[in-house]
Amino acid sequence: MSVVKGIAYERFMEDLHRTINVDANKCSLAIEVLLPCINMSAPPMRICDYPTLCFFLDNAGGPASGFIPLCITEYAISLRRAKPKPIG
Repeated sequence: MSVVKGIAYERFMEDLHRTINVDANKCSLAIEVLLPCINMSAPPMRICDYPTLCFFLDNAGGPASGFIPLCITEYAISLRRAKPKPIG
């Protein structure tokens, strides 16, 4: 999947769901990436909103091919709703 800088987070998520063939109405995705650091190791960065997506796109200096692997975890969306509590 190719991503351009400045893409809206919502559009990025729609494209990602479509690319990996996951129904956005049934599953949510958690995305993490290891940013290449020169002299230190860092924990994976979670891409969870527009600012973190922009930071990733601005600072991810991947290999010459431009390919940067993402760790994507799929979570089922629960369709059960909480029972309303009685008033009083």
